[in-house]
Amino acid sequence: MRTASSAAIPSVPRSVKNPLASNEANVTGTVSVLVAAKDCGVSAVVAASVYGDTPLPGP
Repeated sequence: MRTASSAAIPSVPRSVKNPLASNEANVTGTVSVLVAAKDCGVSAVVAASVYGDTPLPGP
């Protein structure tokens, strides 16, 4: 079984304004996903990183 996680606060200005909330969402959230994955027998977790508030261009 595999899973993917891209949950985070993808905003540099917000992370500068409130670094503790950013850390909680990004670091602690990632650790929570990894622990849950391990507990559920997941063999691989794919993580994606996105930085900034600019939306990606559409198709």
